[in-house]
Amino acid sequence: MNSVSSNASPVRQSDGLVLRRARTSSGEGISAPFIRRPIATVLLTAAVALAGIVAFLQLPTAPLPQVDFPTISVSATLPGASPDIMATAVAAPLERQFAHIAGLNEMTSASYLGSTSVTLQFDLSRNIDGAARKIPPGEKLILPMRRS
Repeated sequence: MNSVSSNASPVRQSDGLVLRRARTSSGEGISAPFIRRPIATVLLTAAVALAGIVAFLQLPTAPLPQVDFPTISVSATLPGASPDIMATAVAAPLERQFAHIAGLNEMTSASYLGSTSVTLQFDLSRNIDGAARKIPPGEKLILPMRRS
């Protein structure tokens, strides 16, 4: 037979064999009940996993947060002007004036036959009313006109 350390205690089984269990210095560890009952351990693990799946499916989710960016759109018209002229004579000077407004994140413009549109998008923290006050009314916008 194999030799067993002196800190082992004998256990007799019904068939007459003597088994020895080693004792730890601090008694049984935290894993001992799980080792003695493997079926209960598997069932407990499955229950915790199932509870986690159910809880995950119950979480409220949104694909993207609902955010309204402060945006101002400015339109200008010059009847009969080509898109190139609208871009150089109207949209570019407007963009230069609007570029100095604090909190401006993005500025886009589109020019068409006889009209142009400039869209200004500001920081989320920017007050849209304060930004709108920085844009002069249409009759006060200074646009350099070229003489042909």
